[in-house]
Amino acid sequence: MKHLKYLILILFLSTKLFSQEHKRLFKETALEFANRLKPIESEYRYTWDLEDKDVIETHLDNTSSNNVIFVFYRNEAVSLKISDTTIMIFAYVEISANSYRKIPIDSYYTDDFKLERIYFSNTDTDPEKELVINYFKYTNTERTLITKIYDNFGVTETSGKLEEKSFFLRYENETASDFADRILPNQSKIIGKVVETSLWDNKTKTIIVFYKSKTLNEFKKYNSFGQVFIEMEKNVFKSIYIDGSADSSLDGIFIESVFFVNADKDTDKELAVMYSSPMMDGSEILGKSYWTYIYDNTNFNNPPIQLERLKEFHSTFSDFERKNDVSKAKYKTAVDVKKKLKELGY
Repeated sequence: MKHLKYLILILFLSTKLFSQEHKRLFKETALEFANRLKPIESEYRYTWDLEDKDVIETHLDNTSSNNVIFVFYRNEAVSLKISDTTIMIFAYVEISANSYRKIPIDSYYTDDFKLERIYFSNTDTDPEKELVINYFKYTNTERTLITKIYDNFGVTETSGKLEEKSFFLRYENETASDFADRILPNQSKIIGKVVETSLWDNKTKTIIVFYKSKTLNEFKKYNSFGQVFIEMEKNVFKSIYIDGSADSSLDGIFIESVFFVNADKDTDKELAVMYSSPMMDGSEILGKSYWTYIYDNTNFNNPPIQLERLKEFHSTFSDFERKNDVSKAKYKTAVDVKKKLKELGY
């Protein structure tokens, strides 16, 4: 039965969707436009549904006047006994005034897809930007962030699925800060310092960077997230998701320190990140919270999608320092954390 579903989707992509141009009606919203062009139920035995959050309207880049509408169509099977939800992603690219070309991007077969970010970034050495999609995949109580990069995106694309890539290329003599800034997601900013080091395993070049979205998510909060870029070969980096959080202030989370510790019984180093955030009561600052998360060492030859946080240290290195109080937070520097780990026998 699953093969039948795949066949339906292949036929759908190959016979119905390529090289089509569509006129957008006067004053028609992106959601109305996408709903009008959604797949036809009778042809594919599915019902396709859209919500406002499934439609994103943006531009190819900050200087382009070409609109791009990203659409995430979600289906429910009608007569086929299929348990998975199918998510199909399309882009409608404006090629002339109110005239759009439909480009199929990808499809997913999962009930556990949650979009995190979709943006354009220059991930290689040519001047054209690539499309990057970050989404969470859930398994029981765990979630992992998947990063997919699609090449050959632009108004000239007329048929065929976009080429998917997995790596970020660094320019010759490009600094770590310039690299992090070049692949910066749209509507985001870098928080803290960009760290380039080989100290994790004493040989592999890594770049550690934290970003924060400048736009609110569906819960009216700002997303913060960290990434490690591991050099797999000269100037070719693989991205690993570190961690993410959300807060109500654009300047709410700070990266105090990034350092390496030994926090288990093996000899490999773990990554430690010290975060801080002001504690507010309305507009009044009550104090400052500090917390340090420790992430297990990674396989540098075959990096995972996401680092594993060592949960046994969650409460140990969480502390609060009240404003104008004589008592101070115990762990607000890398030295404080390393000293405590040594006391614990690491």
